[in-house]
Amino acid sequence: MEYIRWRGVISQQSIHTEPVLDDQYYSSQGHILVEFQFEIVKKWVIHCDDGGLLFVRSESHQEAGMTRKTRLDYAVTDEDLKQLLLEKLETYDLRFDQNCKEKLADKVIKHARKLGSMGQEKSSSLLVNIRKTLFYVERESVSQLGEISDGVKMVPASMDAILSLPKKDMDCDGDEFGSCTVCLEEISKGVEVSTLPCSHMFHSNCITEWLKRSHYCPICRFEMPIPMN
Repeated sequence: MEYIRWRGVISQQSIHTEPVLDDQYYSSQGHILVEFQFEIVKKWVIHCDDGGLLFVRSESHQEAGMTRKTRLDYAVTDEDLKQLLLEKLETYDLRFDQNCKEKLADKVIKHARKLGSMGQEKSSSLLVNIRKTLFYVERESVSQLGEISDGVKMVPASMDAILSLPKKDMDCDGDEFGSCTVCLEEISKGVEVSTLPCSHMFHSNCITEWLKRSHYCPICRFEMPIPMN
């Protein structure tokens, strides 16, 4: 069984050299450099007979030719700027739903306005990482899962480590949209989330149940503390 999830993350980076632009959408002095990157992540997970999911392995790569730089005119109205961004995203033929594209465009506009108001548009740029995650899910009995496929013993995280995870209610000011890797459902506003030391975020109840089975982060394999014998 295959699931597809999209995620967009926006970050700020310093400009060290004059970039070579693929195209540019601006007509005034109020413009900002934006770099778009596209990444495909493949994850293999096992769907246990008790309803849980266990991470097996993952691999990722950036799509060749999908990194592009452009300048966007943040001096125009939000409506016009959003239309330009949506047109830009269409050129990728990414096929992710309109709601995700609009969320990402709104976040880019917000960050562009922030940099412009702080006078950092000439020294900083925005990096927009667009990630397509493909989940390949297989069904398996818990009684048959002594070890995961790469031979690493499935050891739970310590309860102290699980209880110490910082929690918060997801708000609308986050810089990314996406889903919880454990349950594959969207992380929506108002839902309680927990963050691992590696900075990856999940539904609190999902990551708690996950760590009771495996001490690895479902995304990057960061190792949480295990119970002391």
